[in-house]
Amino acid sequence: MKELITKSDVGNILKYSRLQNKLSIEEVAASLKAYGYELAPRSLYNYESGLSMPPVNMFLVLCRIYGLEDLIPNDGTPEIKPDEREKMLIEYFRAESPEVQALTLKMLKPED
Repeated sequence: MKELITKSDVGNILKYSRLQNKLSIEEVAASLKAYGYELAPRSLYNYESGLSMPPVNMFLVLCRIYGLEDLIPNDGTPEIKPDEREKMLIEYFRAESPEVQALTLKMLKPED
């Protein structure tokens, strides 16, 4: 199955957009930090060169930084940024088996 968009396509979009905005890799990394993403400049180079893909949420933030809001879906819900404790809980939750995840969700929000 052929990919609709490749790593190279995403990389080209990111690099072109960064250059159009006259931003350095370091400036983009600093902007990402303001959104809660710690990222080494090397990772941005990897995204721009098509070696790897940014996570979807980070890609959406990069679109916002580059002024590409028309690429960002807006369903009207506010963006929720988890704090460090919530991030830790998410990591623990994702590491568990589907059975433990289901029990956890049931405990947190029991059905009526």
